[in-house]
Amino acid sequence: MPASPAPGPRSLGTWSLLGLLLGQLVLGLAAVELSAAGARVAPWWPASGMAAAALLLSPARRWPLVAVLIALVSLLSNLLGGRPWDLALVYGPIQAVEALVFAVLLGGRRRLPALASLEDLVRLLVASLAASLLTAALGATAVAALTDGSPFSTFRTVTATHAAALLVVAPLFLRLPSRAPGNLSAWWRPVQVLAALGSTLVFLPGQVLPLAFLPVPFVVWGAMVLPVRWLVAEVIVMSVLVTLLTGAGGGPFSQSPVGDPEIRDAMVQLFLVVLVLAALPLAMAMAQRRLAIEDAVSSRETYRRGISESLIGMLILRPTDQGLVVLEANERAARLLGPPQGVLLGRPWEAGLGPHRAQVSAVVETMAAGGSPLWEDEVVLDTEPVRTVRLALSYLRGADADRRTAGGHLVVAQLVDLTDERQALQDLGDEREFTTALLRGTTEIGIVGTDREGRLTYVNTGTERMLGVSAAVLVGRPLRDLHPPAEIAHALADLDPGADEPDVVLLRAARSHGPDRRDWTWVRADGSHLTVTLRTRPLQAADGRELGFLVVADDVTDRRKREASMRAALAHEQAAVERLEDLDRTKNEFVSSVSHELRTPMTSVLGFTQLLSSGHLGPLTERQKESLARIDRSGRRLLGLIENILTLSRLESRRDDLDLTTADLRDCVSAAVEETSEMRRTRDLTLDLALPGSPVPSWLDAEQMERAVTNLVTNAVKFTPDGGSITVEVVRDEAHDRVRVTDTGLGIPPEDRARLFERFFRGDHAVEATVQGTGLGLSIVETIVQAHGGAVEVTSEPGVGSTFEIVLPR
Repeated sequence: MPASPAPGPRSLGTWSLLGLLLGQLVLGLAAVELSAAGARVAPWWPASGMAAAALLLSPARRWPLVAVLIALVSLLSNLLGGRPWDLALVYGPIQAVEALVFAVLLGGRRRLPALASLEDLVRLLVASLAASLLTAALGATAVAALTDGSPFSTFRTVTATHAAALLVVAPLFLRLPSRAPGNLSAWWRPVQVLAALGSTLVFLPGQVLPLAFLPVPFVVWGAMVLPVRWLVAEVIVMSVLVTLLTGAGGGPFSQSPVGDPEIRDAMVQLFLVVLVLAALPLAMAMAQRRLAIEDAVSSRETYRRGISESLIGMLILRPTDQGLVVLEANERAARLLGPPQGVLLGRPWEAGLGPHRAQVSAVVETMAAGGSPLWEDEVVLDTEPVRTVRLALSYLRGADADRRTAGGHLVVAQLVDLTDERQALQDLGDEREFTTALLRGTTEIGIVGTDREGRLTYVNTGTERMLGVSAAVLVGRPLRDLHPPAEIAHALADLDPGADEPDVVLLRAARSHGPDRRDWTWVRADGSHLTVTLRTRPLQAADGRELGFLVVADDVTDRRKREASMRAALAHEQAAVERLEDLDRTKNEFVSSVSHELRTPMTSVLGFTQLLSSGHLGPLTERQKESLARIDRSGRRLLGLIENILTLSRLESRRDDLDLTTADLRDCVSAAVEETSEMRRTRDLTLDLALPGSPVPSWLDAEQMERAVTNLVTNAVKFTPDGGSITVEVVRDEAHDRVRVTDTGLGIPPEDRARLFERFFRGDHAVEATVQGTGLGLSIVETIVQAHGGAVEVTSEPGVGSTFEIVLPR
C-alpha cells in the first residue's frame, strides 16, 4: 500500500499559471544562454519540467490553451536566446507536444498524479523516457532539415537533457507522501542537505579527480531520512549546481578524453538521471516500509484494544505442565473472575473455575490430542458473587501442526456473563406464574386470548363463570362461537372481512392496529344472553410479529338496562323541559302584550297630568298641584317598570336581535351620563367622567349598551347620599374594554351580593333607605352584557361604596 500523498492543487489560478510560464521562460532563456557557441541544443532544459507542471496542475479542459502558451513561451525563450527563428519556430511546438505526452502518460487527465509508490515511479520513468525520446526524434529531424548539425548527436543530447529535466523537476509538482521519517533527530536533516550540497564541490573548476560518485551516497542517505519533497528539492539544487559547474569547466566530466561538449553535457544529464534513479526508488520503498510498519503497529494496537475494550471477558492462555497459564486478560475478564489483571497474568488459570477446573483441563487435553478446536458450555464461576457465564474455548495450534507438545499452542477463552440474563429469565418466570395466578383469580372480568385467526388460546376463570362453560371446552374454538349467529351475520355484512383477515369480532382492532371497545352479546350455556363490553387489543412480539389478540370482557347487562331506563326517564324529562319552555315563552308573550297594553294608557295619564299641571285647563289649588305631582311620580315609576319588563322580554325572547356594529364606547358612556343629568340636577353629587383621549372602537349594540350603562349610573345616583361622588371611566387592556362605575354610596352587604342580578330583588339596605326601584335594573344590565359576550363584576363594602364593572371582549 503506498504512503498517503500530500494533497496538491488540481487547478491553477491565472496568476499561478502565468508564474509557471514565466519560470519556463526564464529557465529556457538561461539554458540557451548556457549553451556552447554554435550548439543547436542546450546542455540542460529544465523548462521541460516547468511546462509539464503547468499542464499537470491545470484541468484537462484547459490543456489546449496551456499547450499553446507553452509553445509560445518556448518560441520566445529560443528567440531571445539568439536561436535562429526557423529553429525556434519548430522548438516551440515540440516543447508543447513533449509536455502533453508526458502529462497523458502520467495519467494527469483526471487528477493530479501521485508519486507515492514504486508503481507511480515506474509510470514517471516511462512517461519521461517516452516524452524525451519523442522530443529528441522531433528535434533531431528539425536540426537535420534546417541546419547542417548532426541528427544523431542532437538525438543523444536532447534525450539525456530532457529526460533529466522531467525526472528532476516534475516530481516537485506531484502529490508526494506527506509523512516524513521520524526515527532521526530533526537536526540531522539540514546536516544531510548541507552534506549533499557540499559533495557537489567535486564539480568545482580545477578539480580533476574522478569523484563523480561522491554525491551519490548523500542522495541515498537523503532518501532514507528526508521527506520526499525535501529530497526532490535537494536533487533539483544539486542538478543546477552540477550543470553550472560542469559548464564552467569543473568536475570530472569536463576532463572527458573525447572533448566533445555535447557528449559532456549528455554525460552530465545521465549523471542526474542516475541520481534520481538512486534516490526516488529508495524513497518510495522507505515510504512504503514506514506505512507497513505503521499498519502493523496499528493492527497490533487494534488487536490489543479489541481485547482490552471488549464487552466480553477475553483470556489468552498457554497450555503448560502446570495448567493453562494466563498470557493476556482484559479488564472484563478480571471483573468476572475476581482477581486484578496483574494477579492473573503469568499464572495458571484457577480463579473462579472451582469445580469446573478438571472439566476445562480435560477439554484442553482433548483439543491438544487432535479433537475439535472449539468448545462451549455454560458454567458457574466460584466467585463472590456467584456468576453464570458462557465459556467458549478456541485451540490455536502453532506452526508445527504435528507437534504434540503444547509449547507453541494457545487457547483463547471467551467469557460471556449470563448472570443478569438468567436472573431476568427467573424473574420472567416468576412474573409469568404471578400473572397466570392473577388471571385465574379474576372472576368478575372475562379475559380471553386468541391466535391471529381468532381461535381461543386462553380463557380465564371469569370467562368460565360468565359463560357457564369450562376453559377446556372453549380453548380451540373460534371466538365467534360465543356470539349469537344473527349478531355475527350483521357484523359480517357491516365489516366485510377479507379472506386473510381475522375473526370479525377482532376485525376493527386488527385494521387499526390499536385497541377497540364495543358492546357484543355472549350466549351462555343455558341459552341466555349477556351484554358484554369487549376491549380488544392486538398482541405483537418485540420484533413486530403479530401474535394474536387479547380480549377483556366486562358484563354490562344490568348496566345497559339501567342506562335504557335512564334514557327513557331523560326523554320524559326533556319533554317536560320543552313544555316548560313553551310555557315560559307563552308567559313572556303575555307579559309583553300586557306591558304594551299598559304603556299606552299610562302615557295618556302622564300626558294629561302634565297638561293639568301646566294650568292650561284652569287654575289649580296647591293641594291639586301636590296630588298631580304624586300622580306623575307614581305614573313614571309604573312606566319605568313597564319599560324594564318589555326590555327583559325582548332580550329573552330575542324578538329584537342586537344590532351589532363598530361603535365608540366613549359615546355610549357619555350618552348614559347625559341621560342621568336631570335626576342629578336636584342632588348634591359630584360626577367625574374619565374617558381615553382616543376612540375606543367596540363591536356592540350602541343603544342597548347605553341602556346598561344608564342603569348602572342611575343606581349609583340613587344609592349615593348627597355630598358623595360618582366616577365613571372607560379602561382598555390587552384583551378587554371595561366600563367602571364607582360610587361612595351605601354599599351592598355580602349576603345580598349573590342575588343582585335576580329579577325584582331589592336588598334590605335599599328598602330601609327608601330608595325607589323595581329590582329589574341590574338584571337588565347583566342580560345586555351577556348578550355581548361579556360579564358584570361587582365589588362593594357597606358604608364605603360600590364598583360595578362591565367587561367586554375586544
